[in-house]
Amino acid sequence: MNPDTWNVLHDGRVVAARRDGDCIILIVRIEYLCGELPTAGDTLTLTLHGCDRFRWAGYDEPPTDDPARMPDRAEIIGAVAQGDGLGVDGCYGELAVRYTSATVATAEGQMLAQAELEAAAGRYWRKWAERNNP
Repeated sequence: MNPDTWNVLHDGRVVAARRDGDCIILIVRIEYLCGELPTAGDTLTLTLHGCDRFRWAGYDEPPTDDPARMPDRAEIIGAVAQGDGLGVDGCYGELAVRYTSATVATAEGQMLAQAELEAAAGRYWRKWAERNNP
C-alpha cells in the first residue's frame, strides 16, 4: 500500500464504489487530472486488490464497511500510513483501508503507472501556478 496512490488523486471525488470479490472498485471523478492523461473521460477507476479492510466513517453518518454506502460526495484530500493500513482523509469523512495492491485505469480501461499519474499532476499544478501567480 502506498499513500501516494491516493495523494495524487487529491480533490478527486468518489462517485461510485462497489465490492467485487476481494477487490474494492472506486470510480473517482477528477477532471483536472484526466485533462493531463490519455483519456476522453473525467473519471479514473481505482481498484484495491486483496482489500480486507474498508471502513468509511462519515462525519454525519454511522460508519460502514459497505463501499456502496459511501456517499458520492466523498472527496479525497490525502492519505497517510496508519498501522498496517492507510487512513484516507476526505471532506466528508475518513476511510480506513488495507489491501495488497492498487491499480488505476482510465475510463477506457488503460492502466496508468504511478509515475504517469504523478507526471500528469505535476503538469497540471505547474500550469495552475503559472495562471495564478503571474
